[in-house]
Amino acid sequence: MPGFALMFVLLTVIFGTAGTMHDEHDWGTLARLVVVPGGIARILLGKLAVRFAVGIMQMVALLAWGHWMFRVSLGSSPGAFLVLVAATAFAVVAAGMLVASLTRTREQTLLLGLALVMVLSGLGGCWWPLWMQPDWMRAISPAVFTTWAMRGLNDLILRQRGLDAMALPVTVLVAHGAATLTLAVFLVRGRFGLWGSPGVGD
Repeated sequence: MPGFALMFVLLTVIFGTAGTMHDEHDWGTLARLVVVPGGIARILLGKLAVRFAVGIMQMVALLAWGHWMFRVSLGSSPGAFLVLVAATAFAVVAAGMLVASLTRTREQTLLLGLALVMVLSGLGGCWWPLWMQPDWMRAISPAVFTTWAMRGLNDLILRQRGLDAMALPVTVLVAHGAATLTLAVFLVRGRFGLWGSPGVGD
């Protein structure tokens, strides 16, 4: 249940984040927004905050449904659960922005986004336990953030661990998200022609 909940959040948030950027660029609304006082950085952060909230709500809803319908435990620490969900949603939003920065059209977003979701889900252990993977997959799985999200979820749900067990997964998720988002924002400003626009750097 946690693995498929994470996969569906990946699908929704990555496609939503990347698709919205391309839609607004194609419709011309993004070019109008850059003249708003405050700078493009605040506009991008506002859009990402909405997707971040959607990711949190969707993941909580999916896991809560599994808890209610199938009596799957969500752990003994609500605080640890919420911290892990928030860190995971942040990393997913950053991945969505990266997809937007690497694609030129909405159609390319669908292809790259789907490929990324499949890779992240497979390597991260969303479909099967990590110990069932070949050696080469286990060797590279720590490089993807879904591995750490699943590690935290397994610690909560299967091992009934608390906030102390979330320190490493949450730290890795936040660091991964911050690095990805920094790169994505830099690339997306160039991709959508936002360098030098009024308000940039304000």
